[in-house]
Parts: sequence; C-alpha cells; structure tokens
Amino acid sequence: MKTTETTKQPKLTTIEKRAQGFCQTLLQYEGGTINVEWKRSAMYGHNPVITDCGRKCTNISGCGYDKLSAALASVLCFLFPVNSSAYNEIASLGGSGVSTVQSRLAGYGWNLETTASGSSFDCFRLSKVRGKDFAEGGNLAMKKQILVYPGKCAKCGERWGDHLTTLALRSNPAACRFQPMPGEIEKPTIQLLEVEK
Repeated sequence: MKTTETTKQPKLTTIEKRAQGFCQTLLQYEGGTINVEWKRSAMYGHNPVITDCGRKCTNISGCGYDKLSAALASVLCFLFPVNSSAYNEIASLGGSGVSTVQSRLAGYGWNLETTASGSSFDCFRLSKVRGKDFAEGGNLAMKKQILVYPGKCAKCGERWGDHLTTLALRSNPAACRFQPMPGEIEKPTIQLLEVEK
C-alpha cells in the first residue's frame, strides 16, 4: 500500500470558517468595517458578536477578561494562513486588550482603528498600511512597529511608554492611568524600528 505524507490542516468549526470567509473579503479589499454587537446573555452579561452577512463569526462568552479583544483576535487571526506564526500570535491575543491587538496587527501591516462605540456596539475600520516598507514588500520580520504616545502623564509626568502594564496596574491601583496632559494629542503615532538579526 502506497502512502503519501501530507500536512494535516486543523479542522475548523463552522464559526471559524465564517470568520475565515469574512477575512478573505477583508484581504480582497485590503480592509473594511468590523461591527461588533454586544448581545445579552443570561449567565455572562453582554457578549461581543461579530457577524458577516448576518452570520455569526465569533463565540465569545464568560467573564473576567477583555471579551472585545478576544472577539477581534478570534476573527482577525484569519487574515493570515492557519497555523502560521502570525496566525498563532494574533489568535493568542484574546483577552489582552484592544490596544494590544491593534499594535500587533500594525506590526503585520494592518491598521485597526475604532470608528464608533456605544453601549451595545463597537465599530472598527481595518485597513492595509500603505507606505514604502509595505508597498515595496519590505521584510516585516526585520522591522518592528511600536506605538509612540506623545506627551507625558498628567499624574506623574513620565512619558506614557514608561508606565506599568495593565496587568501591573491591577496589582497596583495607585499607579498612573495613562491620562494625557491637557492639550496633548491622544492618538499614537507608529514608528518602524530596525530589529537586529
């Protein structure tokens, strides 16, 4: 009997297949709108739901973590081939916060920005970053993108990047809360840093 060696692809659930299809559309148009609706659950409060053509692309529930970032990460990981390092990195970000998902996607050439937010919805705009490094096929593995927040903290006067992480803030409630000084621009800029080989 003749056998051939094949690499098994993981079996995707129906919801994951929908998320993959949604991301194929985003890839085709180099971006798009992502609408998140918060639906009431009898057990877990409100849960985020991302849909594509009325079909559910997420299955997020529970409590004690950032459900919005979990919903975004569980869908947007399909912008990359399944089981690639980029896919695994984005998929592992669930619960880590929306800003973390945004900064990691920026490292792969995608800009995710909040366009609207309310008590029962959140809207995001995903777009492919246009620029010399991306348009000319620059090696993203050799560059790292970081978010640079302008200004200093209103409480301690330190640069924003020198603050404690969100996890550390939970254990140290007296720590600074990332508040901008009056008149400061709140939107971060993206800088490319060369990474040593």
